[in-house]
Amino acid sequence: MTDQNSQFFAILTAVGEAKQANAAALGTSWTFAQMGVGDANDTDPIPSRTQTKLINERRRAPLNQVKVDPTNASVIIAEQIIPENVGGWWVRELALYDADGDMVAVANCAPTFKPLLSQGSGRTQVIRINLIVSSTSNIELKIDPSVVLATREYVDTSVIEALARLDFKHSVLVATTANIALSGIQTVDGVLLTADARVLVKDQVQAKDNGIYVVPPGGAWKRAQDADASVEVTPGLFVSVEKGTANGDSVWQLVTDAPIVLGTTPLTFEVVAGRTGIVAGTYRSLTVDKLGRVIAGTNPTTLAGAGITDAVSSNNDVAIVGKVSDLSSARFINGNPTTTDLPTGIQYFSGIRAKYNGGKLGFDFGCSMTGRRSFGRLTLADGTGEWFEYYTTANFNPSDYMPKNGGPYAPKLYGLSFNSEVGGYNDQGGYIGWGSAGTGTAQFICNKGGGTTGGFVWGTVAADNKTVGPMMSYSADGALAVPKSLSVPAIAGNTTVWDQPAGYAGAYIANCAYVVAAVQYKIGGNNCFEAGFIGGDVAAPYMKNVNGTVVRLQVDRPKDTALLATNGWSKNADTGEIIQWLEYSLGDFGQTTLINVTWPFRFPNQFLNARVSFKLAANAQCGTQGSYSLATVDGCTLRIEEWAGVVQTGLVVVVEARGF
Repeated sequence: MTDQNSQFFAILTAVGEAKQANAAALGTSWTFAQMGVGDANDTDPIPSRTQTKLINERRRAPLNQVKVDPTNASVIIAEQIIPENVGGWWVRELALYDADGDMVAVANCAPTFKPLLSQGSGRTQVIRINLIVSSTSNIELKIDPSVVLATREYVDTSVIEALARLDFKHSVLVATTANIALSGIQTVDGVLLTADARVLVKDQVQAKDNGIYVVPPGGAWKRAQDADASVEVTPGLFVSVEKGTANGDSVWQLVTDAPIVLGTTPLTFEVVAGRTGIVAGTYRSLTVDKLGRVIAGTNPTTLAGAGITDAVSSNNDVAIVGKVSDLSSARFINGNPTTTDLPTGIQYFSGIRAKYNGGKLGFDFGCSMTGRRSFGRLTLADGTGEWFEYYTTANFNPSDYMPKNGGPYAPKLYGLSFNSEVGGYNDQGGYIGWGSAGTGTAQFICNKGGGTTGGFVWGTVAADNKTVGPMMSYSADGALAVPKSLSVPAIAGNTTVWDQPAGYAGAYIANCAYVVAAVQYKIGGNNCFEAGFIGGDVAAPYMKNVNGTVVRLQVDRPKDTALLATNGWSKNADTGEIIQWLEYSLGDFGQTTLINVTWPFRFPNQFLNARVSFKLAANAQCGTQGSYSLATVDGCTLRIEEWAGVVQTGLVVVVEARGF
């Protein structure tokens, strides 16, 4: 019977020990999937590592929670919740099962009766196993969320932890503006604090003391519950400030990078939103901080006030004494008799000087203030330059000269030389003229002289008025080059060009229809006049003799391929079937072992089946059988079992897999 001397414990079964050792050796993982509870037929059970099942199992269900004990990394905590509508029996024995359905751990517990709801005392009961293992690194902690029933303790803890880790914290009443003593009731940013007020401390000399605090009725301040652990104070944390002369209605962000150790790492907060003291309005000059906030604004009325150094001021009423070319910068200019380099005969002048880099290089433009005359000049680096007068309606009558668009003054040209020379075509250049001796022909002449090419070029300009389109050329030796296509209409005297008989070799230009009709299907040579694909099928090529005989051509077939090695493969080119094989040296072993194998390469589409066989040294005995499971296109898990206790020297597992 159970008394104060009874012992309760949990252990791995022999199968569990083997699976953990195998996972550690192969670097693979395994997991607990289900928990079984039983009444042990109302006996007091003692767990045994040789057990493969409970004495009298009453219930088996997926785990509600499995985790590593936060205080002991060698302890696995597995939990199952039995709902109120299950029961009517004692709980005395417990077991854990892995994903393969094997019992890998067994435990006993103090007897506890699980009533049914119909008995009038139904309850939800939590069953936990604390299992000590040599290592938890190869144990995958995984549960099915669809079957989890959360305890109230778990829910409360999870909600509190999740809220505390949020980057958006509860607002604070005020934020500090300077280093302060973190104790007692005091006034911060013009606000008298009260007990339980939240304060953003951001200006401490020891920046590690910055953070969010709660003010107690007396004594030292404490960090707020949602910001009193390193895991809760993360880079990018935001907090809003409610009141304060300087910081009221602002938002601050923690800009310190991870990792953060609270109380050790200096914490820096920067404002990301809030008032800057600038009155709403329109400003021509602004000062902006690194966050894009306007922190100052003015309305300058001068170039200097606006910080502009490369513009011309309109306030230049004083006449220039000396030379205009001596000015060091661009500006409007006014000249009078004291200005020494105005146009000849001009005493009063107004204009603008455009300055260029380098010495006195620039351009001057303006007009006489006593007459309708305009002038311009380019000054060189040494200040020298000649004024030129621009002709306007003030000093030029267009009616006295040839109109641009014809009329009674339109010229009648008998020849035009592009190089401005008058006479025949004997000089190098391009000409437009009229044929001599009454031939009545317009002539376009290119005299290339000593040039290497010569000829004509025709082209177009695109809609952007910049890009030159394709150019058609006619060389000096009579070759016409067309960059894209040449449209040939019906030719007089030969209007049915493409109807010419086969072999036509006349001088007429053939159009495309004639060329297609003439060469369609024609191969030529060795009496083969036609070739193609039957029905358009590229897999059925043919050639046709002039006598009508059709010969089908052989299409290259793909070849089978293979890697003939200990771990190799072969592929059937017709069916696409792939066979892969590999060997795994096992040697003598005890009872059962699991082997995870990977195919020599991944099946591209699907794994079909596999076969397991064994290879032994000469005269060695074999007492082993094998099977496979969890097969995928990448590999499978082998289960090798010894059914006879014999020494199996040099045992090699051979696996052959099929797929495509």
